[in-house]
Amino acid sequence: MTTVTYAGDSITNPENSFSWTRFLTGTDLRLVAGVGISGATSATVRNAAAPVDADVLVVMVGTNDIRLGVGRSTIRDNIAAIVGIVGADHVVVAQVAPSNLTDYGADHIDRAAGGFAHNRDLARFTADNGWLLVDPWFPVRRLDGTYATGAADADGVHPTVATGTAAGALLSNTIRIAAGGASA
Repeated sequence: MTTVTYAGDSITNPENSFSWTRFLTGTDLRLVAGVGISGATSATVRNAAAPVDADVLVVMVGTNDIRLGVGRSTIRDNIAAIVGIVGADHVVVAQVAPSNLTDYGADHIDRAAGGFAHNRDLARFTADNGWLLVDPWFPVRRLDGTYATGAADADGVHPTVATGTAAGALLSNTIRIAAGGASA
């Protein structure tokens, strides 16, 4: 049995119908305590993180940081802090989901482009730390960083239940791989 903990925002919050945490596949994975806070930035998740006795930690943060204009280096620092606080044996860092919001708020933030840049930064960051990186959204991510037609909720930010289900299956396979060797 592989135990799995999590750290993230609304897409990671098990109370939300679209959350990947609701759709792990197989009887060999067991979700244990974690942090999933709707609307949370990486700093909020870091501040809520606690040690968890788990084989694998899945971290998926950054969407709300991008929304608020938080710098990518700050997000990376918070991810490293989350990993250190939780203390799981192995780490999976998941890329943030696509976003259909390309002109958000008074600052006109392109959340799709911001997500693309953040996800690109995660590649080197996770490799440098020996963690496993996954894009559980690749089947529904367009090249411009937006969701494929029908894959997003009406808000353009959250996945549909079907999209969350597919992401859960992809993450399940990645968790199994990580349990075999991507150490914290």
